[in-house]
Amino acid sequence: MSRHTPVVTGVAWRHVWIWVVLISAGHVGRTALDWRVPTDDFTLRSAATSYFAIALFATAGLSAAWPSRSALAGVLAGLVISVTSAATSLFGSLTLLAIWHDPATMIAIRGSGGLDEVFTLPLVMIVPATIVAALGALAGKGLAWSLRSDLAQ
Repeated sequence: MSRHTPVVTGVAWRHVWIWVVLISAGHVGRTALDWRVPTDDFTLRSAATSYFAIALFATAGLSAAWPSRSALAGVLAGLVISVTSAATSLFGSLTLLAIWHDPATMIAIRGSGGLDEVFTLPLVMIVPATIVAALGALAGKGLAWSLRSDLAQ
């Protein structure tokens, strides 16, 4: 391990922690909403949480790539964010289940896709989330290049 590894890790963590918190809060919040305020129509909830996650991952990729002028930085940020937020989302959902496991909540859980969905979705989303962050990273690198070109003139 290089003597620079802690510094690089610290810089990386300072960039990604807010995205991890926001994405995990979105997943755990949606889970709590589904369990505590059941519905028969998940269309609006699904659209809102999907677009929220897409916007966060794209912005995270862009914000990592822009200052570094490196699309790879945005892709790596997206991967780290998606893996870390999957872990924290799973922990948050387990915590909710430990708190709320009464019969009414268990019925609501089954009606909202079940525990399988709650505990597999964060893991399944790692690859698509990283791809979305990569698209944001490409936009960030393009913006950095465009602004640098404009400033050079």
